[in-house]
Amino acid sequence: TSPPISPPISPRPQTTTTTPAAPPVELSAAGDGQYLVVPITGVIGEESFNSGLERALKHAMQKRIARVVLDIDTPGGLVDEASAMAKAIAAHREAMAKSGLKAEFIALVRNAISAGIWLALSCEQMFIVEGGVIGGAVAFSVDHTTGAAEVDAKMNSIYAAEVSALADRHGYPAAVVKAMMIMSEQCWAWTDAEGRWRVEAEKPRENADKAWKVDGAATVLTLRSGEAERLGMARVVGTPDAQALGPALGLEGWKSAGDAGGDAMAWAKGQAEKDLARAKKQVEEIRDLRQEISTINDTLLPRAFERANNAHPHNWRYTVFRDTGNFTPESRQDWVRRTDEALAAWEDVQNGMRKLDRLDKRHEQLTGEPYFNRTQARFVAKDIDKVISDLRTNRNRASPP
Repeated sequence: TSPPISPPISPRPQTTTTTPAAPPVELSAAGDGQYLVVPITGVIGEESFNSGLERALKHAMQKRIARVVLDIDTPGGLVDEASAMAKAIAAHREAMAKSGLKAEFIALVRNAISAGIWLALSCEQMFIVEGGVIGGAVAFSVDHTTGAAEVDAKMNSIYAAEVSALADRHGYPAAVVKAMMIMSEQCWAWTDAEGRWRVEAEKPRENADKAWKVDGAATVLTLRSGEAERLGMARVVGTPDAQALGPALGLEGWKSAGDAGGDAMAWAKGQAEKDLARAKKQVEEIRDLRQEISTINDTLLPRAFERANNAHPHNWRYTVFRDTGNFTPESRQDWVRRTDEALAAWEDVQNGMRKLDRLDKRHEQLTGEPYFNRTQARFVAKDIDKVISDLRTNRNRASPP
C-alpha cells in the first residue's frame, strides 16, 4: 500500500498579481484515469532533454492520453533547454485542445532546483514529495575565457518574467517565483482582515508583526515541502510513486499508460550521448588540424622554402665556351641536374602549400572559418608556380641566363 497523501489544502493563496488556480480539468473518456509519466531527472540538458519530452508528448497525443505526470528530480541545468521544454508543454496543450481533448500536466516534485522550476510551474497541479525542495533558480553566465560563472542579472530579470507568467497562468504565487529567481526580491505571507491568505512581494502595512517573512532581499528563495504546501505551491505526498496521486486527484481508474515517457527520455539521452561523442571527435579533429596546420606553416614550409631557394641553379658557377658563351658539356649536365633538384624542392613546397590549403578547407568546414590567411597563401602559391615555370622553361637552355 502506498503511503498516505496529505488531504487537499485550501485553495491557493490569492494575491494582487496572480489568478485563481485552474478548475479541475474535465477529460473525455479517451483519457480518463490514464496518465503518462515523463521523468525529468538529473541535469537538464545533460540527462533530461526537450527532444525526449517532445517525443513523449507526441506519444500522448497519438494515444489520446490527456494526463501527463512530470516526475521531477533535478538540480537544474541549462535554462534554454528548460524554457524550450516549457514551450513544448504549452504547444502540446494547444494541439490537444484542437483535437478535442484537454491536456493536464501534474508535477510530482522530488527536487525542482534552478531550471527545474520551469517544468514544475508549467503544470496545473503540483505535488511535492515529503522532504523535497523547489526553488533557487538563479541564472549564471559563463566566461568561456576563464571558466568563471557569474550571476547574470539581466537574464535573471528576463527569465523571472517568463517564469512568473507561467506561475500566474497556473495559479501559483508570482511573488514566490520572483523570490526564487532574483536575490533582491522579497516575499511575505499573511492572513488579511477578511481571512484570506495572501502572498506578496511587500510587507503588509497592517498586522505586519503577524506576517511571515518568507524570503529577504539578501537570499534566493528555496522551499522545502512543508513550506511549499503552506504557501499554496503544492500538496505534500509521502511517496514519489505517481500511482498514489489518483486518490488526491479524486480519480477512479487511475492507471499508468506504460513506460513510453521514460523510453522517450532514454532515447533522447542516447541521442545526446551520440551527439556528444561526435562533438568530442570533431573537437579532437579540429585540434589535430590546427596542430598540423601550425607545424606545416611554422616549421615544415619555412624549411622547404629555404631548401628550394638554396637549390636554385643560379646559386652555382658554371664553365662556358669563350667564343659562344654556351655551357661546356660538364656544366650543361650540372645545370640540368641542379635545375631538376630545384624543381623537386619547389614541388615539395608546392605540395606543402596544397596540403595546407586542404587542411584549412577542412577546418573551415568544421568551424565555419579558415585558420590562416588563405588570400595571402594564394599570392604565395602564384609566386611558386612562376618559379617552377621559369625553371622548366630554362632547364634545357644552352647558356647561363
